[in-house]
Amino acid sequence: MGALYIREGLRLEPLFYGEQEDGRRGGTLNSAAAAGLAVAADRRLGGCVWRVASKRFENNFERELAIRLPQVRFNGLQAPRLPNTCSLTNPVV
Repeated sequence: MGALYIREGLRLEPLFYGEQEDGRRGGTLNSAAAAGLAVAADRRLGGCVWRVASKRFENNFERELAIRLPQVRFNGLQAPRLPNTCSLTNPVV
């Protein structure tokens, strides 16, 4: 498993043609190896990739909830917490 960054505007001719990745490769993706590569990259970068993506999702999720459900009260917004955790109270039942 590997990763390839292709600069915008650069055209690479595939060695093996296929349907995946805009015609750049054939065959079936090795999902387990792709997951392993993602974990290795995340560890190499100190976990920041996962944390940034999770925090962005968390912020968007909570913002959308606040817009769509103004009666909802968020618990512990300033408390240390996992980025994939949201606690809220809905007083209207």
